[in-house]
Amino acid sequence: MLGFLLSLLAGRGAQASAKPGTSLPLQYPVLLFGEGRILVMDTVEKLTSTQGSSGLYYPSLQLIDAAGNLHRIVKAREFGRKSWVLDMGTGTFHVHLVLKRLKTLKLAEARKLLLELVSDPESSWSRWPGGSARAVAQLESCNSLGELMEECRRSWDWH
Repeated sequence: MLGFLLSLLAGRGAQASAKPGTSLPLQYPVLLFGEGRILVMDTVEKLTSTQGSSGLYYPSLQLIDAAGNLHRIVKAREFGRKSWVLDMGTGTFHVHLVLKRLKTLKLAEARKLLLELVSDPESSWSRWPGGSARAVAQLESCNSLGELMEECRRSWDWH
């Protein structure tokens, strides 16, 4: 009992995990977005695998699961990451994502979050002539959350 209380004081508590995964169950696919990125992940393995050099900074991202639940990524605990010197950031490692469920979104709310991202003057879509307009058109053409996720699989084509 004393060990459990000490782990709570140390900030570990129920959020600490001994393996990659997520702190809350998700319905897949999930839409991961933020920092000028839109990605669709089909499995927990894909969601929690990344690389040092081109990897994700998870706490700057949000995700929407297939049920429409919006989550903020609170923390990403790393597993198997090698020293930058040993692999120059090219090695794959895994994370355990601590999630905070914010709310359940309807299609219009999810679309609005993505429209804000692609319309940002600093986004990669805004840097291409007509890129933001194409991205907005693609997002607005979707009639369901499932369609929105499928369309987002090709977000790099919107430029």
